[in-house]
Amino acid sequence: MNNELYPHEITIVRHKTVKHEDVYTVSHEQDVLWYGSEGISIKDGFVNSNSINILIPRTNVDIKKGDIVALGFIDNINTPKDLAKKDDVITVTKVFPYSVGSDLDCILVTGE
Repeated sequence: MNNELYPHEITIVRHKTVKHEDVYTVSHEQDVLWYGSEGISIKDGFVNSNSINILIPRTNVDIKKGDIVALGFIDNINTPKDLAKKDDVITVTKVFPYSVGSDLDCILVTGE
């Protein structure tokens, strides 16, 4: 993958409950593009804040709505609270897989 086009790495934290216990899994993805706007805007009475997009140039990445994603490689994570002091952290709101059978296959992830 071309690191100039996809210069970022992300850390993905997923929550699930197993036998009434909170379990968190952590994974990392390299060669992605993190972009978007940070800040707050008010339009027509609605507040839009920290709209971030992540372009992942492959379709075999396991990422879902509700996952917590942080910019960069972050280790020693036990819960999402460990990411509380990080600036670039989002909750995934939408995942759009684009599989057209070519080098353009990708996943677009949006979050706030």
